[in-house]
Order: sequence, then C-alpha cells, then structure tokens
Amino acid sequence: MNNNNKIVLNYYDKLNKSEYENFKKVGWGSLESQTLRFKILTQIGLINKKSILDVGCGVGDLYGWLLKSNYTFAYEGLDINPNLIDSAKKKYPDISFSCSDILCESFIKTYDYALLSGALTVPQNNQSELIFKVIEKMFLLSKYGIALNFLSVFSDYFEPNLYYADPSEIIRMSSSISKKFILRHDYMTHDMTIFIYHWKWRKFFFVLMLQRKQRLDILIDA
Repeated sequence: MNNNNKIVLNYYDKLNKSEYENFKKVGWGSLESQTLRFKILTQIGLINKKSILDVGCGVGDLYGWLLKSNYTFAYEGLDINPNLIDSAKKKYPDISFSCSDILCESFIKTYDYALLSGALTVPQNNQSELIFKVIEKMFLLSKYGIALNFLSVFSDYFEPNLYYADPSEIIRMSSSISKKFILRHDYMTHDMTIFIYHWKWRKFFFVLMLQRKQRLDILIDA
C-alpha cells in the first residue's frame, strides 16, 4: 500500500467510525450538497440505460441516488477503503462493489461513463500528478466521457485538511487528454465539475500514445 492510500484510508476510517450520517462519512457537509453534486455529475450526458463506473464510490450513495432518480443503468463501484466497501455491500448486496485502486487495477472492459465525486478532496503527496493519472485512467475506461468534481480555490471559505483545486490546472490536464470538455463552476461557490468527452477516433490515438509511453518507460528503466 502506498503512502497516498494510507492517507486516504486514515481520513475516511475516522469518519466511518463516527455516528455521522452517510454523507458525512464520505466527507460531505450536507445531504443537499452531496445530492447537488450527483445531479451535476449526471448531467454529463444521457446516462439512462448506460453503464457507469463509480470511482471512489464510498458507501454507494451515488448508486442509491441514481436508483431513487429512476434511472435504468448498469453500475460498478470501486473504492480503496475496505470498510466503506463493506458498508456499501451491506446496503446493496446485489450490486458490484470492489475494494481496489483504479490506478493499480487491471480492467477487462470499458464503461459508457466513469464518474468521481469527492474522492480527490483529501490532500495527498504529488496531488496534481495523482489527479492527472486518475483522469487519464478514467478516460481510458470510458466510451463516451468522464465527470469529476473538486473543491475550488475560488471558494469563499476553506476547510482545513482538504484539497482545493485550481480550475485552470484542471482545464490544462483535461485539454491534454481531449479538446472536448466543459468546466462547471456555476452551482456552488466552492465546487466545480469537469466533463471530458471522447471525439471520434480520439480514444484510439490516446490509447496508442499511452502504450508507446509505457514501452518507452520500460526501455528507460531497463
């Protein structure tokens, strides 16, 4: 287990052991703010009858919200925290939840959309590099696009021990992967969501580029 995973595990384990409601166990201030973030995330496209990968799924709240919103969808959730995954499985025993790290996991399929809500708000080592790697991997695993939210440096207040991202940096990362993206910074003063979409043939060249980079890394390390 790397140091970043330990940082995140410790943060959420403290919340999970509390008597907090579910939304606070995954770090949100209120049920209303969590719900609004879910609504914004799912505005990435027509998600009905689509497959969804929920990255950093926590206790499965996004799945529950999608269900209550009467969407028809295929869902898989993953999180590095085994305690949160156990809670999700108890709530939704028939749903696929796995305790895994998206950056380490080998996937045998892709999903229509990959979504991430709040999983990158805990300060970690080399945060910008980590965020880019997660965006990169989510994009590879998606067919139509990905959506992620972050706390914003343009917030009018700051909570201690949380990471606030710079919108310009998120745009820079996103544009290096696809030129088709939308940044939403209009629904809460302290929050933003990025939608990144696939162009036709864009994914083929992106995968090819990544494969070449990986081969070059292997040659350099050899």
